Amino acid sequence: MTGCRHLNAAARRSVLFEHGLSGRLWPIHCNPYDDEALSSWLGRLSRAYGANPIRFFIQALPHQNVWRRDVDKGTDDDLLLALAAKTYIPYKRVLGTTIRGYPGYLREDLTGMPRSPWLLPVGLRTFTPCQPWLQYCPQCLQADTDPYFRRCWRLAFVTVCAKHKRLLLDRCESCSAVINFQCLPGDAETITQCYHCRHDLRLAQAPPIGESVEYDHLAQFQTFLLSAMRRRQGRL
Repeated sequence: MTGCRHLNAAARRSVLFEHGLSGRLWPIHCNPYDDEALSSWLGRLSRAYGANPIRFFIQALPHQNVWRRDVDKGTDDDLLLALAAKTYIPYKRVLGTTIRGYPGYLREDLTGMPRSPWLLPVGLRTFTPCQPWLQYCPQCLQADTDPYFRRCWRLAFVTVCAKHKRLLLDRCESCSAVINFQCLPGDAETITQCYHCRHDLRLAQAPPIGESVEYDHLAQFQTFLLSAMRRRQGRL
């Protein structure tokens, strides 16, 4: 199913950990949305069980150290294969939630240097991103029936929402904390809450890009680059 089932938090945790299930397939499934980032999908999947994302994966995949790295890169095939097996979602679809899932992104670009080209670095500090690593468009999140963060919002050259004609934000409007839904409690109302002050990111006011020729060219070039990455080629 596309969305996540809604049970109370205690019941959802017991479904996975307390009823003697084989563990081969997780009983509650939560499919990735279109262009959803892996980190976002894992955050929503954890909430389906009423669990904090960090604690959930420490229990569910204890040998993977999920949140001790930039999972959105998608460089760990063992993790992707484990997620595919546990959720019964094809490996190719799981890979499509990662930066490596872009045909135009080479694996060596993600593993051969400390900072990957065109990718916002996480800068992890004890599970917690300490610098802006994920951008968002409040209006996109408002339009979602079940809000989620897009994979393309991890890319450094993606700075505007071409659909809503707004600049992307990378912090909480209320307290300036970076996005860190990994630390939200399992009973958080939505993945769009700020982990620090609980402000809903959907309520933020992103600056409009206006009708200038410069911004129009920026949006067009950004769209071209994304298209080239998805198709592995682009005509300049």
